[in-house]
Amino acid sequence: MKCKISYITLPVLLLGIIAVMSSCSHFLDEFSTDERYVENPKDLDYLMMGEAYLSTNGISIYPPSTMQTSDLETFNYPFLHVMDDDARMLLNGNVPQSDNLVTPLHLLAAMYIWAAEPCVDMLNKKWKDTNWQRTYKCIGAINAIIYQGQQMEASVRGHEVDSLRYYMGEAHFLRAFYYFFLTNVYGMPYNRATASKDFSVPLKISETIEDRYFTRNTNEEVWGQISRDLDEAVRLLKGYTPRTKLRAGYYAARALQCRVALYMEDYEKVIECASDFDHSSYQLINLNGYNATSNVLGKSSPEIIFTMSQNEIPAIFANDGTVYNSTTYMNDPATSCFCVSDNLLNTYEINDLRLHYFFRHTKTTNATMPDKYKTWVNYNDPEKVSATYLLRLSEIVLNRAEAEAMLGRTAEARQTLHRLRAMRFSEVNDSEVPTDEAQLVQFIRDERRRELCFEGHRWFDLRRYAVNSKYPLSSSFTITHPYYEYNSATGSVGRTGDYILESFQKDPAAWVIPVPDETINFNRGNITNLERNARTIHH
Repeated sequence: MKCKISYITLPVLLLGIIAVMSSCSHFLDEFSTDERYVENPKDLDYLMMGEAYLSTNGISIYPPSTMQTSDLETFNYPFLHVMDDDARMLLNGNVPQSDNLVTPLHLLAAMYIWAAEPCVDMLNKKWKDTNWQRTYKCIGAINAIIYQGQQMEASVRGHEVDSLRYYMGEAHFLRAFYYFFLTNVYGMPYNRATASKDFSVPLKISETIEDRYFTRNTNEEVWGQISRDLDEAVRLLKGYTPRTKLRAGYYAARALQCRVALYMEDYEKVIECASDFDHSSYQLINLNGYNATSNVLGKSSPEIIFTMSQNEIPAIFANDGTVYNSTTYMNDPATSCFCVSDNLLNTYEINDLRLHYFFRHTKTTNATMPDKYKTWVNYNDPEKVSATYLLRLSEIVLNRAEAEAMLGRTAEARQTLHRLRAMRFSEVNDSEVPTDEAQLVQFIRDERRRELCFEGHRWFDLRRYAVNSKYPLSSSFTITHPYYEYNSATGSVGRTGDYILESFQKDPAAWVIPVPDETINFNRGNITNLERNARTIHH
């Protein structure tokens, strides 16, 4: 059957749901006027690469500004990297107060202090959180691909049978990954006891347009769909390893399934998924004797399982060490941004090699910056990996260790943890690893923070720890973000106080990013946000 795909703009839902017009009169909406005919699995592959996967375009960084509003609106959830306790602001001189001269701090300061209106810059000018629309647009394409693939199943022959199966598996994997991010950013954290009541995001998996306004689905519904998509992805991708880490194969599906099971406290499933990697080709990097100029995160790394889209970290954590061409270093004191917090750095032991390989220091301020991905200075760097849509082996090891500890298998958890620590320390001392179950769980959480920092995990982890059924994060937990101001009279920067985020139990709205206003408006208020508190500085 020949099916005509027609992309039509339908702004009513503002959920980015693709419209498909076929000979069967099925359609969803999209955002261009392209037309193409889907006749075979290869056509689905072209549609997958053009509409379902995120672009892997590089980033541009030029002095004296390091980020424009237009850049911010192309990044994937850049605010995730500045809201947790791993980052702090770096005010290096006077922050430019101009629309055409902006810095990461200028644009993301409101997110940094968990403001009531977080999507505004220092001039109180709104910027658009495009992640919602962009992600739902991809989901709409995926819904169309899955539908068209199902229509082809009876007619494909020969090698096309396997090709179609793999493309369908990729589609289910991507849909699960996109909903994973949407619900962890814009929904409540997953709590097994209250999942049937807690709000998530609108769930749309059909290829048809529904003549209705959308509301939020529950966590039970959205996480249930994520799990079903991953089960299907694992089934369809069994035995398939793509030629590039930019495409999803069996191990990518298993890795994401392992992560989702951890969030849902299905610890036996976590161990089952992680066990699949015991005889895979993926290996942990041994930092003992590692080349200090090499990427820890790069596509050629034996740890990387899957990645897509750009890496925003060099733009957000910029300052005076930023390279904007092959020979020149920026040395501009007006480049204010974010840096690594002392709170994070103080968790590393002196013989932890990650202190050397994961971070760098700026030239003029000696501030500490993330440096796992070092070769980003080349715009079309073939080693580029994402700072969010990334799956790697060390996470799998930590997932397994946490699951084993949660199940009371402390000896196994300590042995699993040793696999990672042996590759990260100049001299590993297992006697430092607790044997008490509760203490071991906390130790593994701390190890996860040290290993996976600035990869989009910490904010999500803190949310799930808050509602964990066995060892919840204390309600007294807080994040303290120091705030600095520039004194024009003295020409100096001083700390004026702190912004403090209370625990999820005390201030849940601050732990959920608001759905964009245009989506709420177009859905006539059927989608709502929690009311966020105004922020005050603590002197």
